[in-house]
Amino acid sequence: MALSKVRSKLRKFLSDVNLDPDIQRALNQMVSKGMACCRKFKDTMAEEGAVILFQKELLISAVGPSDVNVRDMQTAFDEICRKLIDVRDDGLAWQTDVHGLIELCRGRIKQDGESLVCGQLSEENILTEIEGIDLETATNYSEVETMNQDATRLDQGARELERQSVKKKDTGIGGIVMSVVGAVLAPITGGLSLALTAGGGVLAAGDLKDEAGCRSQAEQMRSQAQDKRKNARELEKKAKSPIFMKNILAEQIGFLRSKKDQFEQSIASLQSMTISLNEFILEINHALDVFQVLDTVFKDVLLESKSFKIVQNALKRNPARVAERAQGQLRDLQDKWVAMETMLKMNGAVTSL
Repeated sequence: MALSKVRSKLRKFLSDVNLDPDIQRALNQMVSKGMACCRKFKDTMAEEGAVILFQKELLISAVGPSDVNVRDMQTAFDEICRKLIDVRDDGLAWQTDVHGLIELCRGRIKQDGESLVCGQLSEENILTEIEGIDLETATNYSEVETMNQDATRLDQGARELERQSVKKKDTGIGGIVMSVVGAVLAPITGGLSLALTAGGGVLAAGDLKDEAGCRSQAEQMRSQAQDKRKNARELEKKAKSPIFMKNILAEQIGFLRSKKDQFEQSIASLQSMTISLNEFILEINHALDVFQVLDTVFKDVLLESKSFKIVQNALKRNPARVAERAQGQLRDLQDKWVAMETMLKMNGAVTSL
């Protein structure tokens, strides 16, 4: 039955979603209205249907069409039709609310989508900034390592100069310097001019006349390495702020994506609900058609006494055969009554007799 589908979808939908407060309020109101509409349909079919079934039992034992029970049955049909029309109106209003919620969700997806695009662009810019800082930091630390290695080689060269000068006092210091320094600086300069820089430090041949010059140059390189290390630490601190912002943006983007997914799921559920709602309203219309047709039949009974026997016979479990001309009418009426009675009982209608 369409009614059970609608109620099931309403319960599941309410338990599955957690949207923005304003939409959630509208959703809760829509679900509440839907549940009330379903209850109203169920109560109408059960309560008014019980009256119809009760009047059926009275009609079976009635004497003739002038009996008041015919009018009572007609009144019962009028009442259930009136209430079902109210239920249908409520269902149509409820359907309007569902369509309104779908549009509200679509509007929020568009709004959040714009925020999502802005957030992603900001995240890309921050990531680019972080990459630049990381590259500069890595370069500084690499230069620190190079300078430390070169300073160590210069220290080694100074010790070698000192050792050689002691052993060869008669040899010109310049020859010793050029031979030792050339060997020491080969890894540093790659065999190029001694005036080239290594890791930002200037290696001037004129400053390397003796071990003191080598030590002085090594000290300068260590000082420069210290400055580079300090710059690298400052860059690491500088990177903390964009990293923090990136993490916040990532959370916001994740939240917006999650909201977008939930809105899309909600729209899909609401659209599915509109299908069940259409079926529910069609079910109400079908019930109305059945009751209105039978209501017309009972109006005819009041006008024509021979119709009464056909109606009375149609209500019995095993109707007696009537004149051939009326047999088709009897069968048609009986089919309508059985269908209506089945529908009423499925919705909880029972007779007290």
